[in-house]
Amino acid sequence: GQGGTGRRRGAGAGAGTGRPPPRRVGSSPPSDAVVSPADPIMQWRSIVLGLLLLRLGLHLTLWLLFGFGPSMGFYRSFVPFRLGFSVVRQAEAQAHAQAAKQPSWLDQTWVRGQVAEGHPLTIGEPVVCKRRPPPATRPAGTGYNFLDSFGAYSRKYSAFPEPQRRRMKEAALRMFYFGYENYMEHAFPQDELNPIDCRGRGPDRDNPSNININDVLGNYSLTLIDALDTLAVLGNASEFKRAVKLVITTVSFNKDSTVQVFEATIRILGSLLSAHMIIMDPAQPFGNMAPEGYDDELLHLARDLAVRLLPAFENTKTGIPHPRVNLKKGVPSTCINETCTAGAGSLLVEFGILSRLIGDSTFEWVARQAVRALWKLRSDETGLLGM
Repeated sequence: GQGGTGRRRGAGAGAGTGRPPPRRVGSSPPSDAVVSPADPIMQWRSIVLGLLLLRLGLHLTLWLLFGFGPSMGFYRSFVPFRLGFSVVRQAEAQAHAQAAKQPSWLDQTWVRGQVAEGHPLTIGEPVVCKRRPPPATRPAGTGYNFLDSFGAYSRKYSAFPEPQRRRMKEAALRMFYFGYENYMEHAFPQDELNPIDCRGRGPDRDNPSNININDVLGNYSLTLIDALDTLAVLGNASEFKRAVKLVITTVSFNKDSTVQVFEATIRILGSLLSAHMIIMDPAQPFGNMAPEGYDDELLHLARDLAVRLLPAFENTKTGIPHPRVNLKKGVPSTCINETCTAGAGSLLVEFGILSRLIGDSTFEWVARQAVRALWKLRSDETGLLGM
């Protein structure tokens, strides 16, 4: 009786305290014993942590082997991982140091005025900059790098091997001179060459509503003015000087043409200002581009055009400039008033530079007012500007 009572007491004590009765080491649990399940929350935490570690390990493996993982910025955002990439950071530092020693794109190569074989214009040949490191000192296979990053895409698209670079450069030159020469031969002094009819084209006088043509073409030798800075960048000093003289002697903005303010600003005003600044640059990075006897004529033409565009900024209810203006009469009464964001907000570049060059703040002021008006009209919900 006492033995049975003792066993019941032992069982009752174990149940009451929440502890199982003591068991000898090495003994097997009774056949009716039940193993208590683990905490479900702990199981999920273990699973999530395991998946995170697996994903990080996969990213790290792919990045180390193929460069397909996330960018270094992903790992740098986590302090604990920074110490694990000391070798990569050293490689980055060496790459940046190497890039700092390399000359700029302008110093790597440019084209000077030399007569090409069988070419009627002085298009030039590539000339290597003296500051460019000789081939023996450059790492093999680096090519011409435009991006400094890791990954498969940057390795494929951020550098050109030297033979491919030369082929692409020659192709670009052929494309430009094919269009430029045919314009000068078949279309000048009109605005552009109609490639189908192989003759010049200007504003569509018969159909004023044809804004696809009339917005751009204003009967002011658009292509010639638009090509000035390209001729300079290509190093074709002789043709650049000839084109500048043609613009000075033949171009006038006193025309009964209704043009888009945006197009006239970026293509005509911008080209005149850039050509003037190239001529006046003391460093002359593209060669001697200053025509003999130049007296700021391109700058005067730029100011004349900007003055004719000023009516677009007047009498607007919103402060945003009118999209089109007649170079002789101002804003047409029947003109379409819809404009784009760039047409109202990007004029500050050319108008601001003009004001700084001539010392007249009028042009920069009206362009800044347009930007402020555009900013005030942004969406209250998204903060985005209209299209």
